[in-house]
Amino acid sequence: MKQVLMEQAVYLIEAMGVTHFISGVDLCVGQFVAEIVLDLKRDYPEVTLECVIPCENQATNWTIAQRDRYFSIVERCDKETLMQRHYSKDCIRKKKEYMVKQSNYVLVVWNGKSGDSGKLLSIARTLGKIVILIDSNTYEVRLI
Repeated sequence: MKQVLMEQAVYLIEAMGVTHFISGVDLCVGQFVAEIVLDLKRDYPEVTLECVIPCENQATNWTIAQRDRYFSIVERCDKETLMQRHYSKDCIRKKKEYMVKQSNYVLVVWNGKSGDSGKLLSIARTLGKIVILIDSNTYEVRLI
């Protein structure tokens, strides 16, 4: 998965001229993408990373290792955007909408089932964004 994400990030930089990446720093894919972008900054110094945090206590219930990884990423990003101070039922949705609205291209890793990735895909489609869809089971990449 990380290799496919890396290839798509490089494609966006080299072929599409993308220089600003946004991550919600979620466990797994959000953190993978953020770490990949931070690594790519060595070869592409014009690239920036914005971390969008839905609420201050996003990582409260994570393990110590997960929190350490999260804070390491946020500490190294170029811009930190806090959506709101306290958790609410819609703070994750607000984060996703913000990320999609700020983007020309939306990278979605999805297994075809309902859930957070499906919601992100729905928001991106509604807003007419170009979606790079990675099937989480086969790693097939499609442009939507």
